[in-house]
Amino acid sequence: MDTSTEAVERNGLLSAIAKDAMSALRPLLEPVVLAKNSMLSTSGKVPEFCYFLEGGIASIIMTTSEGRSCEVGIVGREGAAPIAGLLTGQSAPFDAVMQVEGYGLRARTKNFRPVLLAHPAVSEIMYRYAQSFLVQTASTALANAS
Repeated sequence: MDTSTEAVERNGLLSAIAKDAMSALRPLLEPVVLAKNSMLSTSGKVPEFCYFLEGGIASIIMTTSEGRSCEVGIVGREGAAPIAGLLTGQSAPFDAVMQVEGYGLRARTKNFRPVLLAHPAVSEIMYRYAQSFLVQTASTALANAS
């Protein structure tokens, strides 16, 4: 695992970012191995890292105040988790846990936010990803309601 151009291209979000913007983001990325059941984020807590998966699958889980939980989405090498870390840097509304072990790149949320704000090309990609994740979540809710 490395943060070379080849490694970055394994993640769909990172491969979609323009080269000039990636030059600002690349130094923030560090390789990480993600064991099964690794927590990427915990509901109600500010995520320390944003994870860009290159392998494996993460489940996005919503839990009610009564303790009932449901998977509301999944993330693979096409995306990243947690979305709150990508966009706002505020507390995550969902748990994100690795269901299938894998690997990827991560950036500290506090370091990712300035790049997001300074490079509209990065924020545009992340907003489009958030929109597609919202569609996935709505589709999951519709399927569960049927």
